[in-house]
Amino acid sequence: YSPRDHVSRFWSKCQRDTDLYGAWNGVPIDKKEAARYYKKAAEKGHIDAMFKYGYMLLYGIGVQIDKRKASFYFKTAADNGQTEAMFNYGWMLSQGDIVQANQEESCRYYKMAAEKGHVNAMNNYAFKLLKGNGVKTDKEEALKYFKLAADKGQIRSMFNYGWMMNNGEGTEVNKKEASLYFKKAADKGYTDAMKSY
Repeated sequence: YSPRDHVSRFWSKCQRDTDLYGAWNGVPIDKKEAARYYKKAAEKGHIDAMFKYGYMLLYGIGVQIDKRKASFYFKTAADNGQTEAMFNYGWMLSQGDIVQANQEESCRYYKMAAEKGHVNAMNNYAFKLLKGNGVKTDKEEALKYFKLAADKGQIRSMFNYGWMMNNGEGTEVNKKEASLYFKKAADKGYTDAMKSY
C-alpha cells in the first residue's frame, strides 16, 4: 500500500486545514500560499506542518516536486512522532527510488506507525513479516497485524488475513474465517477477494 493511494483523501484534508485562506471566508484556496505557510511552520519545528509540507513536495502540490526534500521532512516529522510521516518515510525506504532502500529501517518505521494505529502501516509491516523482507519471517505476527488492520477496515489486510487463514499460514487452516474476510474485502470491491470468495 503506497502513500499515493490516498492522495485525494490527504488533499481534501489539506484543503480543510488550510481554510485560513479559503472557503470559510470566501477566499479561494491557494495551494502555493498554503505550501509557503506549511514550510514556515515546518522550519519553526511544527511536526504536522513538516509532514504536510513534505507531502506537498512529494506530489508537487503548490510547489515544484522535490522528493529528496520531501524525504527530509518526512524523516524529521517521523522521528518526532508524526504517524503519517512514519508511514510515508517507511514506504520511501522500502521502495528505494527516493532514498537508498533499507528494508530493516522501512520495517522499523512501518512498525512505529502500526503501533500508533496506522492501518496501512499495519498492512505493510505484516506483509514484510510474512515475506521476511527486512525483518525475520514471523507468520504468526504477520497474521496478527493483518487482522488488526482488517478489523479497522483495511481492505488488502482483509484479503491477506483471509488468505493466511485459508492456507494455514501462521495458524491452523480455518476456511470459515477465511471466507468471512474474503467476503468483507469482496464487498468493498477488492477483485482478488471476489475470486477467492
